[in-house]
Amino acid sequence: MNPLRRFAGGLQRLCGVSRTWLRGGASRGPVATQFERTVDEAVGFVLHNVQTCVGRLPGHEAHLQGRTLLEIGPGQDLGIPLVLMGFGARAYVVDPYPCRWTASFHAGFYARLLRAAQERYPGGDFGALEQVVSSRSHDRVAGLVLCDAPLERVPQIPSQSVDLSWSNATLEHVTALDRACAELGRVTATGGIGFHQVDFRDHRDFARPLEHLTLAEADARIALANGEHANYYGSQRRWTSYLGSLQSAGFAVRFDADMLAAADQVAEISARADARYAQMGAEVLRVLSGTFSIEKLQAASPLGRPRGGGMPSST
Repeated sequence: MNPLRRFAGGLQRLCGVSRTWLRGGASRGPVATQFERTVDEAVGFVLHNVQTCVGRLPGHEAHLQGRTLLEIGPGQDLGIPLVLMGFGARAYVVDPYPCRWTASFHAGFYARLLRAAQERYPGGDFGALEQVVSSRSHDRVAGLVLCDAPLERVPQIPSQSVDLSWSNATLEHVTALDRACAELGRVTATGGIGFHQVDFRDHRDFARPLEHLTLAEADARIALANGEHANYYGSQRRWTSYLGSLQSAGFAVRFDADMLAAADQVAEISARADARYAQMGAEVLRVLSGTFSIEKLQAASPLGRPRGGGMPSST
């Protein structure tokens, strides 16, 4: 079966975990001091994500042997790439606001994660996790490269080197989407796959998930460029914009919507939304969250024209 199709079937469960975290409303900005999950929750989160990922790969764990992985915006810990490295993979992590070692959380978290990973995957070689536990640091781990940079420019990652990429509720925070997708296309090897969950809601108040569409474009652009803060609103771009940017970067794309606004919310916001959204139909505006499953086919189109198509699914 095509790897892209293998991934699509299990993404709903993976993204459900991400949305539970997002409802907490915590900032992932550079000054955030609280962790979104407790140690036990974080261990469960990592193992669930790893299990879902491995279960959708052809050959499961064996598929990762000798592969190169990329996680974009890991959040409070590096647990997912460290566990996946136990199956013979190398990894890059890209985050302009990397998680700094906090002994009160990370020491216990990584020790517990190591035990849990060894129990669940007795055939794995979790030397990277063991190194983190013994050194009490996740900053210098053999086989793991940390890129303290935005996705828009990561020269540390060679072209055509990444076999598997993923992100959870990260791409809505990207300022220059076209450049970010182009860079993802550059580093992804032909045939490389990925899955990227994006939350399109207004982050200020999830009960009013489309309110940010009333902001003028200039005001919204300034707010996004200023970074994540207490009133950070989220991305005004709709799923079709992300689809086009990914296709222009040389990816085949499938989009699966997993959260939709109510019809009355869409009708109410349409009457007040910025003029940019006047021609967008309800089927575009109502999508609040979803996952892009991608597969790198070839180099980007010379004129940046999207290839293929994609339609949202609410299942």
